[in-house]
Amino acid sequence: MKIEIAKFEKLLKRRSEFIDVIYEDDEQSQFPSEMSYYFQQNILSYFIPSEFKGRFEHPYQTFCLGRVLARRNLTSAIAIGQSFLGSIPVWLAGTQEQKEALAKILSNSGANCLALTEEKHGSDLSATEVFYDQEKEVLSGTKWCINNATKGKALTVLAMTKQGPTLFFVKKDDISDKFFSYINKIKTHGIRGADISGIIFSDLPLKEEAFVGRQARGLEIVAKTMHVSRTLCASFSLGAADTTFRNTLDFVNRRVLYGKNLIDDKRILCLLSESFARIMACEALSCVVSRVGTVQPEFLSLYSAVIKAYIPPLIDQQIKICSEIMGARYYLRENDYPLFQKFLRDHAVVSLFDGSVGVNLSIIASKFNNIKHHITSEEIYDQSILNVNEKLPEFDFKRLKLSARNKDFLFSSFLRTSNKQNKGVQKIEKYRLKFLESLDGLDHKDDYQNRKLALDYCRLVSAVSYYLFLKNNKVYGQLSQESSLEYILSIIFEEKNSYHYSASFFKNFLSHKMISHFDIEVNE
Repeated sequence: MKIEIAKFEKLLKRRSEFIDVIYEDDEQSQFPSEMSYYFQQNILSYFIPSEFKGRFEHPYQTFCLGRVLARRNLTSAIAIGQSFLGSIPVWLAGTQEQKEALAKILSNSGANCLALTEEKHGSDLSATEVFYDQEKEVLSGTKWCINNATKGKALTVLAMTKQGPTLFFVKKDDISDKFFSYINKIKTHGIRGADISGIIFSDLPLKEEAFVGRQARGLEIVAKTMHVSRTLCASFSLGAADTTFRNTLDFVNRRVLYGKNLIDDKRILCLLSESFARIMACEALSCVVSRVGTVQPEFLSLYSAVIKAYIPPLIDQQIKICSEIMGARYYLRENDYPLFQKFLRDHAVVSLFDGSVGVNLSIIASKFNNIKHHITSEEIYDQSILNVNEKLPEFDFKRLKLSARNKDFLFSSFLRTSNKQNKGVQKIEKYRLKFLESLDGLDHKDDYQNRKLALDYCRLVSAVSYYLFLKNNKVYGQLSQESSLEYILSIIFEEKNSYHYSASFFKNFLSHKMISHFDIEVNE
């Protein structure tokens, strides 16, 4: 990860150079001005596979890029990410001609998007009313609340045919604007400058060559697409975490109250530690899942739902703790930390797209029968891929599956190789056995209890990932101590623990270090 993050940090301008323009764009609800700079850097080429002369390698690389972008501005990071989201179905199921056309659009900095939702139906994609009349060969209907709908040069659109939900690849340059129009930009709480709008198709002529994949397979392709995109949502959360925590560290280091710096106050150190531990748990989980998913994409069918259900709410908690420390300054849109309140507002949207927390917990609950087998699995897997310095192979989109069935990488690796004398391992094992008992007594009709149990599963996966992550990586400072492992596990399992990190440990991050397990210099 050091290499990937450092590469992207060097590629982009210092974060501080963006602050003023980001602030002004947000105040005016304007599309991010720095997007033109990113396009000059040919940033969208990182979403094009090498087969089509692009620089995309694997989801872990995209995760690192997203994290670097998001710590500068979530609005532009999400807009750029939307181009990747709209492209995945084409790389996964499109024709050679569609892939070549998409590569050309992205190479010329043309944005893309995935047009799924409609105002009447929300996340119920099976109820889509945008319709393709195969006899007339025209597409009609309205897609609503779509990021990049207006700015995008292409769209991957979910529509209904007589056979069922089907995806279409639409290139705007190939069609007359008399066949489509736009919904006005929608006012939002956060990411105010984002092009969140919609598009209205009015008997848009389309040949069947526009189908992405086979007819009536649209929902399957979307589901596989979400396996990747949900995993990468972690990059947005960790970017927001980096900047809000960095602002808070700077504040407590400079702020003198009652004759001493706030960072030397034990109460403040305890709050900082609680916030920091949440970031570390999220970093470990997202690194593990994006790397495992690169090599064995079938595991993303479940792990991606864990990422999406667990990480954004945990970072919301982290930002809330930082807000408590910052006091009135977290609320101000001026003075020393004018973007803190923007990150707080912007990050709230990450829990919503690509399936809400509730949707993803339901996905997990639907797989409880498989999960029973997962948490007792002892298959053999190569754990070296968990080391962030190990090179990963190029990703194969076609290997995405709807289910990994009874196989599981994380629990197999944990049960086969964990040190049973380690107190952290003992804590995880106790929680694992308790969870297994809960599964045995499960009432599948009790949706509320199933949701709670799905969240317990997320915590268990996070804990197992954290142990495996530490086992396979050399981490920074106090994070290598067993007491730190026990503390972060207590945060994951929501247990009390009086441990806290030292002021000197936190001060090290002020010298342009990423908020991370690793000593990574960032371009501040």
